Order: sequence, then structure tokens, then C-alpha cells
Amino acid sequence: MKRFAALFKSRIPHVLTLSAAVVVVEVLRNRALVETAPGQPHLALALETFANWTLMGLVIVAIICACQLALRPGWRRIAVQAVALALGTLAYAEFVGTSPWLTIWYRTLGFTVGPAMLMYLTWLGWATSALLSAFYGAHERARSAAAALRAAHLARERTQHELLEARLQVLEAQVEPRFLFDALSRVQHLYDEDARRADQALDDLIGYLRAALPQSREHASTLGRELDLAQAYLRIVSTAAHEIRRPGGAAEDAYAPPMVLLPMVQLAHAARPRLEASLEMRADEMPGYTRVEVSFPASGDWEQDPRVRSLRATLALLFGGDGALEIVTARGRTTLSVSWPSMAAAPVPARQLA
Repeated sequence: MKRFAALFKSRIPHVLTLSAAVVVVEVLRNRALVETAPGQPHLALALETFANWTLMGLVIVAIICACQLALRPGWRRIAVQAVALALGTLAYAEFVGTSPWLTIWYRTLGFTVGPAMLMYLTWLGWATSALLSAFYGAHERARSAAAALRAAHLARERTQHELLEARLQVLEAQVEPRFLFDALSRVQHLYDEDARRADQALDDLIGYLRAALPQSREHASTLGRELDLAQAYLRIVSTAAHEIRRPGGAAEDAYAPPMVLLPMVQLAHAARPRLEASLEMRADEMPGYTRVEVSFPASGDWEQDPRVRSLRATLALLFGGDGALEIVTARGRTTLSVSWPSMAAAPVPARQLA
């Protein structure tokens, strides 16, 4: 009933517009008689005609709304609606359109309210019914086509998002040969100096590889996993004491895009003028979004760095305008801040795991 009321209410302006048009035609058609009538009842005749055709228009629109909500599109609805409109307009013309209350000025002007008036109201009601039926049918088809187009557009965006996510996971799982050889060479060198530190470096490398490789993950990456990957990377490539503040708790299970935090850490590590200088990393789960900051002692024109442009492109593809990358440089220190909408780590579709 609520749907019917809302649909019917939205179409009342159409009825009023159509009734106003009919009133203009009626007044012009009967202009000669109206001007010769005593008192020249232009306004009274216009109001009477407007009320008559408004009521008929409401009856027609009510029948069309009921058929559209009760029946599915097709020949069955067309047939039922046609019969209902034919009988509805005929009943209106018989019991309402020719009633004494809506034909006062017709009688004053000398018109006979009888079979001729009944047929006039009937055929004009049928013509109005056909017109409104065609209009609302075309409007309904246009809305259905627009809804299908929106659904297809959303499905395409989801597919593109999933494909990009899968590509980023594959890219994240790739271990550069130079990085791997350097890490193994460092482990070998450490075994000659300190076996305990060498064991720790080897454990860090194993942890990094485990975090990086997809291993047929059933869920998208999480903030905790991306932080683990960044920490393991820093322990492998640097001996400095880096400060990494994690949100902890359930916040680490929130979604995090692959290949966003790790490139930030790699950029910060490569940009330090002194390799023993430490960098700071902070992750926070804010109301409505996730934010990660990486701060390091260096300055430069970061907007021209291809890694920064790649990060911006990744965020734009994944989140549109909801993902952001900010760069602040002050007093010889640079802070990279990246944020994206908060969401749970959704299952990865099967085609991503293939």
C-alpha cells in the first residue's frame, strides 16, 4: 500500500498538467458560447472542467499504478490494464462525469447532458488512458534500462577492483632477485661473525617470504598482515631501531590494500641519507577510515617520484576519491600519510586464487 501511495503521489502533477491542457482546449472550443452566456462564466466553466478531468485522470493513474505494482511486465498486464482502463473510464463517465455537480455550467450553456456527453467523456477518457499508459510504460522501460546499466557498471567496477587486487597480490608475492640475493649474502656474512644474529636474520627472511607469498589466501589482505610484511622487510634490509606503532586488537583484521604500505616503507628506507637513521611508522583505525603514516629523515620533490605516482594511481583505482596520499616535508623530515575507507577483509573470489 505504501508503494502504491508513493507511486500515485509522484504522478499527481502529471494529472494536473493534463487537466490544465484539457481545460484550455475546452474553453477555446466553447469560447463563442461562453462569451454569449449571462455573466460570462469563464472561471466557473474552467474550474468545473478542471475538476472533472482531474478526477478522471486520478482514476486512470490509480488503475495504471495498481497494474504496474500487482502484475509483471508483459502481455498479461497489458491486457488486464486495457480492460480495467476501458471499464474504469466508462464507469466514471456514467456515474461521475455526467453528474449534476460536475455539469452545472454545461447545462447553463445549453449542452444536453445525455448519451452524447457520456460518449464524449468515454472516448476522450480512453484516449487519455492510452496516452498515459504509453508514457508510463516507456518511463518504466527507461528506468529498468537505467537500473540494468547501473548494475552492469557496478559489476564492472567490482570486477576491475578484484582484478587489481589480484594483480597487487601477485606483485607483492614477487621477490626481487637482487633483494633475495642481498638478503642471503647478508645472512651468510652474519654467520661468519655472529651465528645468533644470522639465525635472526634468516628467521626474518623466512617471515617476510611467508607474509609476501599468497599461499592461496582465502581472504583479502589485512592491516596486520601488511604491517608484518613491512616489519619483516625493515629487519632484513636494516639494523636500525625503527619505531612501528600498531593499532592492535581487532583493528589489525581490517582490510588493507596490498602494495601500499610496503612501497611506502621501501621509499622511506631508500631515501634516508644515513642507513643507520631510523624511520617511524604508525597505523590507526579511525572512525570510517584507516590511516598509516611513515616518517623518515629526508626531504625532496616526492611528487615527481615514480613510486609516489604509482601509489596515487593504486589508491585511485581501488577507492576512487575516498583514498588519499598526503606528503608533508618540514625541517628535513618527510611524512607520508595514506588513508582509505575502513572495511572488513572480504573473501577473495575463487578466480583470484586460480
